[in-house]
Amino acid sequence: MALVHGEIIKSERKKRKMSQTELAEGICKQATISNIERKNFCKDIEILSKVCRRLDLTLAEVVQSSPEDWLDDRLDEVERLAALSKHDEGLEILEKMSIEGIHDKKIINRYYYNFGNCLLLGKHDFDSALFHFNQVLAVTADEDVYGILANTGIAVTYELKKQYNFAEIYYQKAIDGIEITMRPQPLLLNRVLFNAAKFYSLIEKYAFAVELCDRGIAINKQYASTKLLDFLLYEKAFNLQKLDDNRAIEFYEDAKKIAAFNNNRHVMDTVDKDLKKLK
Repeated sequence: MALVHGEIIKSERKKRKMSQTELAEGICKQATISNIERKNFCKDIEILSKVCRRLDLTLAEVVQSSPEDWLDDRLDEVERLAALSKHDEGLEILEKMSIEGIHDKKIINRYYYNFGNCLLLGKHDFDSALFHFNQVLAVTADEDVYGILANTGIAVTYELKKQYNFAEIYYQKAIDGIEITMRPQPLLLNRVLFNAAKFYSLIEKYAFAVELCDRGIAINKQYASTKLLDFLLYEKAFNLQKLDDNRAIEFYEDAKKIAAFNNNRHVMDTVDKDLKKLK
């Protein structure tokens, strides 16, 4: 939702001797114009943009917070929903957004990456997801955070399609990007390393999967965070087990403790099942 100066919209409309219905025609309902003018808000930035164009106004003139701030807030909500695996709900928000007239590269990359991620994990729409990830890579270096995320998104897409040779190429691009990206590395990169570790475990490169887990765990330590730490510890334990490394039990127990702290029943139950197989 964008907070707007409704009185400016109303004043410009009246100067043109337009009714609310006339202003709304082909854009939205009359009630939407009424809410903009009386309640100073608009739920859809694209609708607001069209209303402004009809009145020869710019978004900057009528939005109380900048369009970039509004888009950032919406993308925060999309990412919160994605973390809860509510990708369809995130997609509904993204489909109502518009980056027309936005020049902030970070917001544009964030928009395309999240759109691709929601299409991939919410709809399994591989072609559309690849298009959106490539929109990021067309203007972003591989070592940029969103370049790393886009390469990971492409890797996950090919992994889901069981095209493992292509998937490995893009996972390696993401991993190489992490090696040269900013320091300290953003916490969200631990998810990239976790996804890559799961993939390399899948193709039976267990030692490399352990190495990737260790790098993800190191990022958690930088931020004193338990976010995804239980998954990383579990994945490390699983791959140590595949390598017949006796440290597997230690890391299974660590994963279970962090999972209990995070109230992550899935990891706790999975650890219990794996430990039974070891005893």
